[in-house]
Amino acid sequence: MPRAPSIPFGLLCAVMLLLFLTMILIIASVHAYCENRSLAGLFALVATALEIALIRKKAYSRPINWINLITAICGLFTIGFNVLFIVDASRSCATHW
Repeated sequence: MPRAPSIPFGLLCAVMLLLFLTMILIIASVHAYCENRSLAGLFALVATALEIALIRKKAYSRPINWINLITAICGLFTIGFNVLFIVDASRSCATHW
C-alpha cells in the first residue's frame, strides 16, 4: 500500500519555509550579523534534521521521488547558505572587535 503523500509534502513545505527564512535572514541582517549567527545555526540544525528525516524514510512512487529530490536540494542549499552566513559573519565580527 503506497504511503500517503502528506509526509513528503510536509517535509518539502518545511524545507521551503526554512530556505525562505534563510534568505530573509541574510537580507535583513545588514547591521546585525553577529547577533543573527545563532539563528542561522538554528536554521541549519533544523534543516539538517529534516534532511535526516528525508533520508530515513522511503518513497513508494515516482512523483514522491521528485518531491524528495527537490526537498533534498532545497535542504542542502539551506544548510549551505546558513553555514556560509555563520562563517562570513564570524569573520566580519572578528574584525570589528
